[in-house]
Amino acid sequence: MKKLILIIVSWLTISSAAVNAATSKPDIAISPKGNDTYSLGVEAQPNAPTLTMPAGKIINIRYKDEARSVTRKEIRTPERTQPAYAAQNTLGAEDKYTVRVKVLGSTEVSMALILNEYTHYLAKQVSDDTYELSVPAGKYLLQAVLDMDGHIIYYMPDIEIKENRELTIDAADCVYSAIPDALYPDGGKVVLPDKDNDGNTTMYINYGTSYDGLGVFAYAIFYADGGEDWQENYALTTNIQSDKITCNWCMLLIDNSTYDNYVVYNSSNFGSLPDDGIITNNPSDYYLYTANISRTPAYEELGEENEDLKFFANFYRCSDKRLKGGWGGNYYEPSRVMVCSSPYMEGDVFSVVQIGSLDDYYDEGGITTPPMIKSQEGIKYTAMPQGSYNLNNYPSYPTNELNMAFTYSVPDNPLFGSTNAYCITYRYIIPLDDFTIDYLQPISYLGNFGELRTIDASMAKPSVYYNGVEQDLSSYSNITNWALAWAQTEREPGVMKYVYRDDNISIDGMEGYSLCTTEYDETKDDSYPPTIQRIMIKDKNGSPSILIDNQENYVVAIAGGDFSSTTTPMNLGNRTVDFECIEFSPATLKAEYAPNGTNDFSPLNSVEIPENLCLPGYGTYYECKLSEVTKESANKWYDLKITMTDAAGNSQTQLISPAFKLNGETGIAANKINEVDFNVIDGKVVTSDNTEPVIYGIAGERVRNENLQPGIYIVKTSAKSAKVIIK
Repeated sequence: MKKLILIIVSWLTISSAAVNAATSKPDIAISPKGNDTYSLGVEAQPNAPTLTMPAGKIINIRYKDEARSVTRKEIRTPERTQPAYAAQNTLGAEDKYTVRVKVLGSTEVSMALILNEYTHYLAKQVSDDTYELSVPAGKYLLQAVLDMDGHIIYYMPDIEIKENRELTIDAADCVYSAIPDALYPDGGKVVLPDKDNDGNTTMYINYGTSYDGLGVFAYAIFYADGGEDWQENYALTTNIQSDKITCNWCMLLIDNSTYDNYVVYNSSNFGSLPDDGIITNNPSDYYLYTANISRTPAYEELGEENEDLKFFANFYRCSDKRLKGGWGGNYYEPSRVMVCSSPYMEGDVFSVVQIGSLDDYYDEGGITTPPMIKSQEGIKYTAMPQGSYNLNNYPSYPTNELNMAFTYSVPDNPLFGSTNAYCITYRYIIPLDDFTIDYLQPISYLGNFGELRTIDASMAKPSVYYNGVEQDLSSYSNITNWALAWAQTEREPGVMKYVYRDDNISIDGMEGYSLCTTEYDETKDDSYPPTIQRIMIKDKNGSPSILIDNQENYVVAIAGGDFSSTTTPMNLGNRTVDFECIEFSPATLKAEYAPNGTNDFSPLNSVEIPENLCLPGYGTYYECKLSEVTKESANKWYDLKITMTDAAGNSQTQLISPAFKLNGETGIAANKINEVDFNVIDGKVVTSDNTEPVIYGIAGERVRNENLQPGIYIVKTSAKSAKVIIK
């Protein structure tokens, strides 16, 4: 008799090294996606779709090789980090009781006793029908996965343990089934391959259940089959008909004739199942997702004319503010991506879709849209914790809220990748046996629309300074290899400065760059630098743009703060563990602007808006009014410099060039440009009021007011400016 081993895992702290170790499992590739989710794919089938799943799950994966033989494999996504605000068990390791679980009949099981979502205890089989484990006193949920036909999960909730106990499982109690189905937008049925034909659909499916948010149990199937009557193959059966037991299925359907991608999310609970138990989707809820994405300069060198796009369709549940996993893959236009779920603000679960380009053919890096959500008004682009935004955990802010301050809708499809860019950094501290690796690196770059610029993070050029002395990085292939050697260098703690320059930016045919400078003092109690998490130039309605006609309507929105690492001891009953968490405190903000390329920076006043504080991942929210921009720029483009400094003096500065363009006249110039008398005498500009003018060439460069050659110049005084043509 085969034993099906599928056990809910605990939520534990995992380091970067542990994540890397987890990705080395054979046959299945695991890649971090941020927000405590991971992407899983079959290594032997790199073009197959990938599954996105939350951290901390053991998943039964089934896939087919080229000979169509079936392989089954169990795999665990790395556990998510442990929040420091978790409930603690105050009992010591000596206060344990024996729990014996007896199984009626010949059914074998794999099981877990769960105290809460942060800890679990696994049972050990001690005889053919008995399992045993020791746990502290408390209230528990028993979950058992039964080794029978189908997918059967037995729940026994609210078990009080204050003495030795024996529990009994009877598989005959499992009579309540939830059965998935899927319909195409036209109501057409899904027919899967079977031994007689290939069907009309290639389907990938992940599905599972939980009790009151605990015991999340999941399967993942690559290349599902079953012909016309495939539905019961993926049913979930349990012993309790309760609203507390939820079930969900996320299915990727690929039409075998058009290669269109359809992602369907079905969700229900066992307390409100229809009479036939079938849970299906509403075809009218399908929505077509598209995106207008610009290629970066790197594409000419690295893209190799790769026109594929990629997509990820996850699902967000409002009730617990968590991503619930989904599917993603590559596709080539004109094939489409359509997703079926309820609109945001209409249902508890709604779709979160991202579409991206592949500017680097091998690393699949490029421009990826911000998460797109379907609202009642249509598509909105939102900001959710991704990458380094979700800096592990915050003691007082346990949820992954949508950040509405950076959520927007636009009447026209924006051109993602065509805007400015700035850097998102993370300081890695990795303790090893003999030394500790400690360095700062970009996790990603973002554009003004909130798009991810993955390619930029790999192309940014680093410079590192120690106590003001630049370090030689020339013999290292990347910053990580340098950091490994640096960790083994004998030195005293000092002031570290990391500078990353990104030149992979083209805006309206003009080359741009982003310069991120981060400095921190290792001798201080707080040696963690602040981080700038978001910069967005947007109008009063929240729509982002860098091409501005009326500067009175626009602001620079900035979010960030001082994020520092700490550890918190937690008693788990049978052991005490130090959990890493991230503390947050505000940092001071300085915002400046300058005419493009001049380094002539002037301050912008910043105003904190407390109600827009968003954690985890963003921090304090500020706005700076672009109505304060009064200096004239020869090419109408402007640079931004944003600096955050914490109480210890550590700082981060982002210089964005160019950042925005004012198509109208600015400040004083808007009223004075036609009121100035300028004359050119012997190649020099003189003014009617004898003030000394400042002269710029048409490209924005400053020139001497002498021997001026024929051409167009911008002439400025303290309160006046004009365009002057010398013939």
